[in-house]
Amino acid sequence: METVTMRSFEMELDPADYEAGLREIVAALRPDWNLDNLRLKMMHRAGCARPLVATFSNGIVYGFEPGHTVTKLSVRAPDVFPMVAAALARVHRITPLGPDAGDGSNPGRSCLWASLDKMMALAPTQFDDPRQQKRFVSELRSAAQLRTELRQLREELEELGSPLVFCHNDLLLDNIIVAAGGRGVKFIDFEYGGVNHQAFDIGNHFNEFAGTEDVDYSLFPDREFQLRWLRCYLATYLSLKPGESPQPTVETVEPTDLQVETLYVQANKFSLLSHFYWGVWALVQTRFSNIDFDYLEYAITRFSEYDRRREQLRSLVLPVGNGVKQS
Repeated sequence: METVTMRSFEMELDPADYEAGLREIVAALRPDWNLDNLRLKMMHRAGCARPLVATFSNGIVYGFEPGHTVTKLSVRAPDVFPMVAAALARVHRITPLGPDAGDGSNPGRSCLWASLDKMMALAPTQFDDPRQQKRFVSELRSAAQLRTELRQLREELEELGSPLVFCHNDLLLDNIIVAAGGRGVKFIDFEYGGVNHQAFDIGNHFNEFAGTEDVDYSLFPDREFQLRWLRCYLATYLSLKPGESPQPTVETVEPTDLQVETLYVQANKFSLLSHFYWGVWALVQTRFSNIDFDYLEYAITRFSEYDRRREQLRSLVLPVGNGVKQS
């Protein structure tokens, strides 16, 4: 077992400038790190999260946001969903950092594919419990079938031309805080955050309208609602210049119907990957988690919805003139 030495620092962080103190601590703990590449409080600067207070080996500490999480009902309220859409647009305009971010000549790569590969390697292929094994065999694909399905899905999705941006990747209802008095929204729990396709974050959020307890996929937003949500999102996204702290452009840019329709197709197609990802995630949890939750049932639920939606979306194609280059 690795021996870990606890370090104690005789200092207090200045509430008005946490970053200076954090840099001093990081420099002492990780002298080999290049502090010029260290970026802190990016979500806060973009107006999407509370300030980062501290980090530790397996987590972070950030400021408290007075308010309440959205619910299955409030997430579609006309005074709430535009704020959520605008906040996510601001996240997507943050310039990503790290090995997957790319640059002007290299568009980068999605963190999700590597994550899926790792999870699929960890997912169980059989269960000791006969009842679980029977359900696993009868209601889920084999590992080989999963890999074949994922390869086909990846080929289809990468043809859609959804841009790579910094994504939250887990925008479920409990991760959205409506500030006290309805003065905006903030996001929490960015541990899955990383470079990914824009449409995944949106499609994943739409899937989460079903909730995490008593999951009800009939609550997936219909086309009319999605188009209104996407128009709000694009109005902010197109009116922001990308950067560490995205700033408004000189003029507000209103999205065209073609842009809204294109993102509608991309988000719905990528909602399939959301089901696939969290289905595999749930299988991994059946092997490693000690939480009292039926992860196998959740995996079955996600893959069942994946199959239903995959069939439903087969005829959905990008609109003519969308500008996406097809190979």
